[in-house]
Amino acid sequence: MGYERGDKFTLAVDGNKIIGFYGNAVTNLNSLGAYFTWITPTKTEAKGGKRGKEWDDGANHEGVTKIHVKYGSKGIANIQFDYVNKGGHVEEGLVHGSGKSVNLEPFEINHLDKEYLLSVEGYYNETSSVIQALQFKTNMKTSELMGMDKSGTKFSLGCNGEKIVGFHGFADENLNSLGAYFITLPLTKLEAKGAPRGSLWDDGVLQGVKAIYVFYDDDVIRCIRFEYNYEGKVETRQHGAKYVDGKEGERLICRNPFLVAVILLDYPNEFITSIEGSYIKFPDNDTWIASLAFKTSKGRTSPTFGSVLGKNRVEFVLESKGCALVGFHGRSTFCALQSLGAYSRPMPPPPPPPDAEKLEGQCGDEGASLS
Repeated sequence: MGYERGDKFTLAVDGNKIIGFYGNAVTNLNSLGAYFTWITPTKTEAKGGKRGKEWDDGANHEGVTKIHVKYGSKGIANIQFDYVNKGGHVEEGLVHGSGKSVNLEPFEINHLDKEYLLSVEGYYNETSSVIQALQFKTNMKTSELMGMDKSGTKFSLGCNGEKIVGFHGFADENLNSLGAYFITLPLTKLEAKGAPRGSLWDDGVLQGVKAIYVFYDDDVIRCIRFEYNYEGKVETRQHGAKYVDGKEGERLICRNPFLVAVILLDYPNEFITSIEGSYIKFPDNDTWIASLAFKTSKGRTSPTFGSVLGKNRVEFVLESKGCALVGFHGRSTFCALQSLGAYSRPMPPPPPPPDAEKLEGQCGDEGASLS
């Protein structure tokens, strides 16, 4: 909204939401500021046995950075969490439970590398009301099973799109139950790569990417289409040149024929994790996206679509470690794609694939084999 010139600024505080604005204005708006407040965490019910005394570490933390577990003859004897406070410093939590126990290797979470605790799976004995084993998952890895074995009643703590920032539960001589506090995962906007001009577009963030269509020729990427999931329905966004696909009134504006690559994802079990591409700067100062290749959370990799030849070609990568690409933005003209950026968000670790496989692009009627 407005003109894209002058010095760019951003009003944002990680883990906060905007609740009001202030600034200066006379004839025009001269400055703009915002009031922020913490996002209220969601408290989930403690899962497990019904015995013990209640404990609560609270939710006034940025995240969890280390988990200490000890187990004994009846199951998990005690547990302790180290948290990152709002100032970014590590604080040791209290020990919950007191039974005779054996130390297990602590599970460490590298908060400096944007690693977040996303979920917990556990088992408890209904007769003794003691938790038997626990397993923790971050956006980058999964812990070993901590405790005894997978016996008893299974439970899980997890909220899609949210991270754990605190724990509560019940304990006496052993750990009886465990609950958690969740807040929405941070979203990162990755800078668009390519030309700083052309018509600006921004799909924002829906709930996940189901499919990507890439329309290209021997020179550049002509058009890109995303199919997103939103509340169980497919939302389509298309950017760049129009492509003849049987819809009345549409016409092909640029070079014909295009090759069409279709990347189908097993959503919600598979995500785009990385895009490798290139753009070319032409003598007339125009810049166009020349090639794109995709990687997914299941270890699948697509061929490179578009051109990898030519002078003045600049390579780029859209990627954030441990994160999924969940939305896209960029610039385009009536003829081709000029830049591409993405939104990234931490994701649960996918189940290990048997072997990394090749991600084939499926072609349309005017396409060619993408082997």
